[in-house]
Amino acid sequence: WSVRGSSNSQLHKTVKLKGKYHHLNGSVYYSLYEPNGNWLGYINSGATAPTRSVSSFMGVSRQRLLGDLNSHLNDRYYLGTPYVGYMDPARSMSPNGAPTQYGPGFNCTGWVAYAVRKAGGDLNMITRVANDYGGVVNAYNWRDALKANTNYRTYDTISSLLASGQTKKGDLVYFESDFSKPVYDCHIGIFWGNTGRENKIWHSVAIGNSIGQLASYYGYSKIYVFPLD
Repeated sequence: WSVRGSSNSQLHKTVKLKGKYHHLNGSVYYSLYEPNGNWLGYINSGATAPTRSVSSFMGVSRQRLLGDLNSHLNDRYYLGTPYVGYMDPARSMSPNGAPTQYGPGFNCTGWVAYAVRKAGGDLNMITRVANDYGGVVNAYNWRDALKANTNYRTYDTISSLLASGQTKKGDLVYFESDFSKPVYDCHIGIFWGNTGRENKIWHSVAIGNSIGQLASYYGYSKIYVFPLD
């Protein structure tokens, strides 16, 4: 065997494992590919670590999520669904296009939960870890479950998040409450920028389910980005 190159350039990158080779020297080598299909080469398995993504944790596919959301950009299935403040999945996971018996309504987390579930995500993964008041329609439960089981990035400001350029369409964006204020609340939505620098989020706010600029009505103390993959 000869050295093809250093793995330094791949540090912290997500790649695909498509095969493994059990060498006579006792080591296991992985055959790794870039997401676009280009082969990177073999690497000692000890130099890798399994991903801790939202996709692997919950089973949600970025392709399915974006495919479903894009298919409903113009039919008001999601967009325009009124905002409701209920901490009850039956009341706050109810889009215009498929309302429950209570009528259409999303809170911010109910919107994310509905979209993730429709894209194949297992919401039980949230409540198995964090199941305080509201269950899957309480953003604090998502924060706690995803922080414990997935990789994430944090930012102090929206401008620093956008300047990094790392966030991808479909990633989950969570705004931590500013507990120093007399009235505070967290917020969660789905990043909707075509690039990591485009200031767009799909979320449910007072005006209803909408696509707008990154913001949290009550302010925030920190921003978490949970990459889908």
